[in-house]
Amino acid sequence: MQRDSFSRIGSLSLWGRVRVGAAPTGGCAPTLPSPTEAVAKGPSRPPASTFVIPAQAGIQRALDVAGRWMRRLDSRLRGNDGPFAPPPRGGGKFSRQRGLSLIEFMVGLTIGLLVILAAVASLIILRGSSRTMTDSTALEQQATLAMLQIGQQLRQTGAHNFWCNNPDAGIDGKNLNTSACDAVQFDDRPIGVSADFDPLVSTTAALSTLPIFGRDGAGTDPDTLYISYAQSNDGSPFIGCTGVATAALPNGAVRALSVFTVDTTNNRNTLTCGNSTNSTTSPPVPIAANVINMRVKYLSVDDNDNVTYYKRAANVPNWTTINGVQICLELVGDSTQEARQPTFKDCLDKDKAPDDGRIHRIIRNTFYLHNSL
Repeated sequence: MQRDSFSRIGSLSLWGRVRVGAAPTGGCAPTLPSPTEAVAKGPSRPPASTFVIPAQAGIQRALDVAGRWMRRLDSRLRGNDGPFAPPPRGGGKFSRQRGLSLIEFMVGLTIGLLVILAAVASLIILRGSSRTMTDSTALEQQATLAMLQIGQQLRQTGAHNFWCNNPDAGIDGKNLNTSACDAVQFDDRPIGVSADFDPLVSTTAALSTLPIFGRDGAGTDPDTLYISYAQSNDGSPFIGCTGVATAALPNGAVRALSVFTVDTTNNRNTLTCGNSTNSTTSPPVPIAANVINMRVKYLSVDDNDNVTYYKRAANVPNWTTINGVQICLELVGDSTQEARQPTFKDCLDKDKAPDDGRIHRIIRNTFYLHNSL
């Protein structure tokens, strides 16, 4: 039932009187008094022969009560009941409050799902970028640490001590007493990387006279770099990549030996440094992680400043002419679901486009030797 019907019901009124019974004699119906006459004469009872229904007092009151209840029920059903109900709009009629249709609900649900998917995708992208930045920073730190360690040892390659009366005692540079010395001279005892023709290093080289030597890796395996120099005999702190002294060669001076290579056993991918050519009896120590390859190039500068590069240790004709070393390290990060990287030159000078989901970095650095060989 519409609301308009409820309103009309509450405003219905019945006026007049209905007489039932026989018609009066004379053949004409009695006439009702006019309102003026009714007011003047006052209320009067109808004749006994006439039965009158007071519509205003009975039916009208019932209709009013029913209309009020119907309007109240309609207002509650539409949510417009209470002291804070909104004012009626549209000519006094209450506005209709409707729910959502199925189509509207599905459209709203679809929009909400799209917003959630966009937020989740943004979060995934941000987390991936954060992991990539963290991985890249870690690789840069590892590369810096590795190059510092290698460079520190290369700069001391071939260093000899000088002495006065005893080659093992050394000379106090701060309190040098030349009158007590017959002659100041360098200690020229052997400080090479190993004994001559060491089968673990080279069976064709006199290694005791070579403070630097290299061995090529088979195929794509990493190279190995040997560096040695005399241990200081004046009491200054001993500096070596392992911090442990190396046994002297026969008739040689106490030396510091550093052997750099990459341990790829069981995917360790660690740059290591040892103080012995025998890694079984003297295991090396790790100095940098995430290193999967190391390649070494050697350069020689003659008196006319002509530079010759040797990509492999096997191509070096004379190790005493080496003046510099170029180190190339390939580092790889943790798995970050990184997209396929652009093609780059690896340490073997070959094109490489890794698609293993990890960051790859190629770090090259050239070190010049401070001491002549």
